[in-house]
Amino acid sequence: MTKDNVSPLGSLEDISNVCNELIKFNIDEKVNKTLHLVLKRKWWDMIASGEKREEYRAQSDYWIKRLVDGEYHGSDKLDRYKPFENVCFHLGYTNTTMTFRIVCIYQGYGVPEWGGGKERVFIISLGERAE
Repeated sequence: MTKDNVSPLGSLEDISNVCNELIKFNIDEKVNKTLHLVLKRKWWDMIASGEKREEYRAQSDYWIKRLVDGEYHGSDKLDRYKPFENVCFHLGYTNTTMTFRIVCIYQGYGVPEWGGGKERVFIISLGERAE
């Protein structure tokens, strides 16, 4: 993690620029679809405070089916992601939620302090809070 708690890609603007490149290979028009994800308290608190600006999901069959639109190639340049506009985080299995805009979904290596490891993951880059 960097000094200012930003992704290794840089600021939200830097991530946006990377995502704009990926959009050429993804669905251009988003539909108002919301991705629902359950979080543990640690990750919830980090996202709520603005410290964590990305959420990670393993490149397992389950997440490939939920996030990838069509055939999975294992490369950002070839994969198309489902057109989610928002992500709604649930604190455990409670009714406590918070919703953020999705800047983009891409593949890479997450920040270890934010739950990323040595394996490639799907990275859901978070924009502004939608609530």
